[in-house]
Amino acid sequence: MKKQDVDNAVESLGELRYWYQRIEVAGEVTPVFNKGMAETAFYNRGKWDHFIRPLIPFSPEGRVFVECGCNAGLFLLLAAEMGFSRVLGLEGDDGWYQQARFVLDHYQHQEPEVYKRIRLTHSRIGKSGEGASKSCTIESSCPEKEWSSLPSADLTLLANVLYWIDRESAARYIAELAHTSEYCIVVSVNGSYPLGGPCSKEEVCHAFKNDWQEVQGISPPPLDTRERGRDMFSILFHSRYVPSHLDEKVSVQRGTF
Repeated sequence: MKKQDVDNAVESLGELRYWYQRIEVAGEVTPVFNKGMAETAFYNRGKWDHFIRPLIPFSPEGRVFVECGCNAGLFLLLAAEMGFSRVLGLEGDDGWYQQARFVLDHYQHQEPEVYKRIRLTHSRIGKSGEGASKSCTIESSCPEKEWSSLPSADLTLLANVLYWIDRESAARYIAELAHTSEYCIVVSVNGSYPLGGPCSKEEVCHAFKNDWQEVQGISPPPLDTRERGRDMFSILFHSRYVPSHLDEKVSVQRGTF
């Protein structure tokens, strides 16, 4: 794809929905809505390196990675680069789904031996609450159909997603997910959002306590002043229903800055 074609596509997709994730496509970097925050340790690749990858509890070969609310697909690309055998992204927002489709199509064409393992689904799980923000990434008018068709995974990632769902739908999704995913990594911030889904560390742990076992968490101090002290954290949970294969796992390493 020519540079001008990439520029035009990126600009057009940015009109559908602002670019939240900073991703390089054909030598061009997507114009994220807040460049200063995008370069901190709390966003984009920094979020993966400091809050997600350190909690992945096994070698990725032969494993399935699922991200619910995958945005433009950055973490799908990083999971594929890491070596997961199958990678699936679910995105319900039309604009971000189109961005992810554009990004993944490019990488699957450029490096098919890696990125052909990635699949993207325009899927909505849960239902939005009254007064939900347009940026809500997972919603549905018929959630019952979605609950019965959740993809099976060795690891499911929920990165800054749960607090965009109403509390009732989030609780049901968390419970059903425990029957289809062995592990789950949740990334969130200590605070509150209008939809009322679990957001703070206390709320997330309470929402997961019946169906999941907390394995380990990361909650480093906000060292990057450009992030204005955002209190971000991540937690690895293990399902109480999906058998563990501890002999195949490697030890979880705590993230460092």
